[in-house]
Amino acid sequence: MRKFAPVLGVDLGGVVIRSAGGDGDTGLLGDEWLDTPAVDGCIDVLARLTAALFDMRVVIISKAGPKIQQRSREWLEHADFFARTGIGPTNLVFVRERRDKAGACRRWHVTHFVDDHVGVLQHLTTVPHRYLFTGGSGASTSPQQVPPGIEVADSWTTVEELLRRTVPN
Repeated sequence: MRKFAPVLGVDLGGVVIRSAGGDGDTGLLGDEWLDTPAVDGCIDVLARLTAALFDMRVVIISKAGPKIQQRSREWLEHADFFARTGIGPTNLVFVRERRDKAGACRRWHVTHFVDDHVGVLQHLTTVPHRYLFTGGSGASTSPQQVPPGIEVADSWTTVEELLRRTVPN
């Protein structure tokens, strides 16, 4: 079996872009959607991880229909996300269903994935390191039961600590 260098996959809504709360995936649904903030610490931590730990191998994989895809691209440009994190705009992948993230992870050889939906993480059977992010809605709550093989992170600081434990420098 061919061994690949570590690749970080990251969800967008609720992980990079603060969630609107409730069942909403993203804050991009309202009238003032460009003013939706990034999740606290996300930009700085991703910049460090992209440059130092993952050697530019970071991909954003998000479930979105056409309207939210367009708004996501505009939000990322508005936030100067690509320049600030070092993640290339070509490393932005959209899928139509959450379960489709598994195929995208296989194609990109993702070894570590951060998502705010435990159901998504359960589909990612080829991803050895999976992280449930609970800090994207302003209320850091962890589910009652987390399936084996999934670690919980309530902040980007925690994500960075967990990743540094599993990715060799």
